[in-house]
Amino acid sequence: MVNVQLVFFLITCLPFTVYSEGSVDYCYTLPACNASMWSTLSPKYCNGTRQSPINIVTADVKADINLTAFNFTGFNDSSHLINIENTGKSVKILSDALNIGVSGGGLQSQYNTTQLHFHWGNGSSINGSEHTVDGQQYAMEMHIVNSRADLNATAALSDSTGYAVLGFFIEATNDTGKPEVWKNLTSLLANITKEAASVDIKNQFTIDSLLQGVDRTKYYRYRGSLTTPTCNENVVWTVFKDTIKVSKNLIDLFSSTVHTNTTTDPFIITNYRPVQALNGRVVTSQPTTTAAPSTIPSSALHHTLSVSTALLCLALFRCFVSVSVCTAVKDLGVIINPSLFFEAHVNNITRITLFYLRNIAKIRNMMSLQDIEKLVFLLLLYLFVVWFLPVATSADSSKAWCYKFPLCDESTWSLIPKAYCNGSRQSPINIVTKCPG
Repeated sequence: MVNVQLVFFLITCLPFTVYSEGSVDYCYTLPACNASMWSTLSPKYCNGTRQSPINIVTADVKADINLTAFNFTGFNDSSHLINIENTGKSVKILSDALNIGVSGGGLQSQYNTTQLHFHWGNGSSINGSEHTVDGQQYAMEMHIVNSRADLNATAALSDSTGYAVLGFFIEATNDTGKPEVWKNLTSLLANITKEAASVDIKNQFTIDSLLQGVDRTKYYRYRGSLTTPTCNENVVWTVFKDTIKVSKNLIDLFSSTVHTNTTTDPFIITNYRPVQALNGRVVTSQPTTTAAPSTIPSSALHHTLSVSTALLCLALFRCFVSVSVCTAVKDLGVIINPSLFFEAHVNNITRITLFYLRNIAKIRNMMSLQDIEKLVFLLLLYLFVVWFLPVATSADSSKAWCYKFPLCDESTWSLIPKAYCNGSRQSPINIVTKCPG
């Protein structure tokens, strides 16, 4: 006789377990269950529009000033990494989520770090990173998975910001056994060759030590999904720009040590999902760093230039005023370059002054008295222009602007590249105090 309670349990519970994390029997290499079949095996999300991984096209990345530095908690404590496990599809490091986590970096919540895992190809000869940058794929990719601290496991899977995953590219190098921490990590693979095998790793290494060489203030950000079924679209992705550099011989151990099940079954290889369509999503990153603006007020800079120019004029006049006879040019090795006198930079003015003071004898033989008088006149004219014509540099452009000179007065400000002088919210304005009516 059929057990009615068992039938009722299967009917009511089975549909809900299909989409629980990790419940789908998927694979990477077999035709019946590889990535091309995931949309059929797990259609609720794996066929969605915000899937991961993606190819990051750097030319299309938009700037976002909110992508600030991260705050990492417990990443420097080796006691928070518990064990390393062969899942049959990857290698996973379990962490103490209550004492390790991440915030900041444009994330809107505190996240607890639950685990790390890896994706690879087939040895260092076949790359296996999931994300790519401008089509470039790296040898491996490490994911640090973080779950929102204010949500339980079920809620985190259904919330669009439930997970924050940090992705790190691993780049193969030609040296051997480097870095040391990755040598220690890969040495543990021999203890987890079979599926479900695990080994304790407390106090052996930290997450920080695995990330050496990565500037964690430079990264890409987009909204996406888990890269394995059930492919929930609940991930705020961070993909770091710098790579972790690891020796090829250590990378090769991932695809030649751990098996999909028992030691008689195949090795885990090419456990990465192909890149997915962006479908209109925007990838963001930090704004490009620009040179800091000068802290010297423009008026002070003009006066400094004027004083420097005046000193140059006096030095030259002192050297030449007593010359009664000047011959024609005798030395073509020294060429007077008029543009040198118009370089608006204090260091350049100083350099020019020293140049001419060190070459007085040659200059005397090159110039007539009339030429010297013309030179002094030009220098004095330059002094006048620098002193009386306020010229500054736009904060957003190197284009000069001024108030009264036709080439740079207010009528030309709207032409300054990357500026806002032709915008709709310009200042100053006329404030009308009398209300109408």
